[in-house]
Amino acid sequence: MLELRETPGSNIVELVIDGRISRDDFDRAIEIINRVIEEHGSVKLLEDIRAFGAVDPSLIWEDLKWAFAHFKDISKTAIVADRKWLEWYTNIFKPFVKMEVRYFDSSEIDDARRWLAEPPEQE
Repeated sequence: MLELRETPGSNIVELVIDGRISRDDFDRAIEIINRVIEEHGSVKLLEDIRAFGAVDPSLIWEDLKWAFAHFKDISKTAIVADRKWLEWYTNIFKPFVKMEVRYFDSSEIDDARRWLAEPPEQE
């Protein structure tokens, strides 16, 4: 399941990943994120990863294509999870992208929200 929440009056979108992601979930997420980018010029993402489930390989490919086309449109990403390997992955990923990326433990979700609400360092 992929649940989306928009923060009213901002360019922040929260994605809650909890199990299997369907084609409909993916398409709805891309539609909302694209709309936020169009309205605000960029998007800030909070990815609350609770559990991984099955993902159709074609969705992984679609996600990668979308991400490469829109990296410049994402100013900040907060990864929220209780998986230390994701913290490691996040730190490895940072030098390769222009956006600010930061890992937060699940207990720090409010800190992640406050961090996203701050302007990016590049602005």
